[in-house]
Amino acid sequence: MDLNKKYYPQSVHECILPSDLKARSRLARWVKDPSKLPNMVLFYGPKGTGKTTFAECLIDHLDLPKGYLDRWDAKGGFSRKMLDTIETRIRYRIDKDQKYVVFLDELKAETPTEIDFCEGLRSLYNIYCGKFNIHFIATTNYPEQIRAVGKGSVWDRFTVLPFESFDAQDVIGLLTNIAKQEGILASRDDISDYWEEYFPKLRLAIKDLDDLEE
Repeated sequence: MDLNKKYYPQSVHECILPSDLKARSRLARWVKDPSKLPNMVLFYGPKGTGKTTFAECLIDHLDLPKGYLDRWDAKGGFSRKMLDTIETRIRYRIDKDQKYVVFLDELKAETPTEIDFCEGLRSLYNIYCGKFNIHFIATTNYPEQIRAVGKGSVWDRFTVLPFESFDAQDVIGLLTNIAKQEGILASRDDISDYWEEYFPKLRLAIKDLDDLEE
């Protein structure tokens, strides 16, 4: 069984937060009071550090009405066509009181098409985010690409939070609890050594935890 799927967090309260104190403080504030959520948020860090997991749980926590969330990812190809579709849906859903969320998972700016998409995001921010309850929540494994788009780029519009490391005790506590529930015979020291090998890939560490006995 894939332990990562079995123990996938079902709410923001089950997520392991990054160790960065500023990031932890901001995330906790948004969970406590969703009205404090900025118009543009970007979670960045290596693959497997829980960026998408937390973003999904945070969006669920917002309790949006049906139709007020659109999700896009790299598989669809970040392009001008996608951007035009996003703007069309924003215009259709404009409501000063109701949050509308655009979730961009694994945002990139590697190709000219992707760079053009990121430049277009800045324009959407300037047009809509100051007037309406529009929110962009994004994740990326490549923050340097987004940052390098250009002066006054979309990076400057995002509230950026690092998902690059975790408090070791938080992770060891989680892995120890999963091991106990799964009947995996491993001491806390064993799990501590195991986490050192997998750091910072939290999702993979959970997925492979049953290999610890082998």
